[in-house]
Amino acid sequence: MSLTLAHTCAVYDLIEVQEALDRSRGRSPELEAFYERMLETGADRFVTIPSSIDALDPLFEECPNFDEVLDDLARYLRLAHAGNKGFNVMPILLLGGPGVGKTHFAKRLARVMQTECELISMNALSAGFVITGSSASWRGAKCGKVAERLVRGQYANPVVVLDEVEKATGSSQSDPLAALYQLLEPETSKAFRDEFIDVDLDASRIFWVLTANSTE
Repeated sequence: MSLTLAHTCAVYDLIEVQEALDRSRGRSPELEAFYERMLETGADRFVTIPSSIDALDPLFEECPNFDEVLDDLARYLRLAHAGNKGFNVMPILLLGGPGVGKTHFAKRLARVMQTECELISMNALSAGFVITGSSASWRGAKCGKVAERLVRGQYANPVVVLDEVEKATGSSQSDPLAALYQLLEPETSKAFRDEFIDVDLDASRIFWVLTANSTE
């Protein structure tokens, strides 16, 4: 059994959260409660990395359709152990027909890394607020899936799966994929701002896995 190494990092600034909470007083009970939860849980989250590249071996056996992806991940893992920059992986697109095991593979990858997994079905998703939240000034507003995972979860590097990304629909005013431009860029994702909360979040360690049945 392969062990997993872990350290912690801050995913937001507590001072910034307190200032945002002070500004939100009387505006929205839901927003105040969210800021208070951020303060209660603290800013530090675990960052995990398999202690050995052998951790990927079971996936070679269980998910033979993804050997090439696993080879790339093994190279990233070797680099992580050779340096001190962590297991930083570029977003992965798993392209293949239904039934080849794309979603199963992504979930197993999260288990191997001993981190959390957030599955977002892009099928018929028509608005980006599911991912990046909606303005606190709107009725029924709430944070998006990314902020919710980083704030309520225990890890800074969850595996976030965008399932069937080719099926996302929307208009020029509400493009669900437009929300991803900042999140998928390593630099801009370090200061990701959900529409619901007026605080920067460090989403740069999220392990993104996109699945698609076709490129059309």
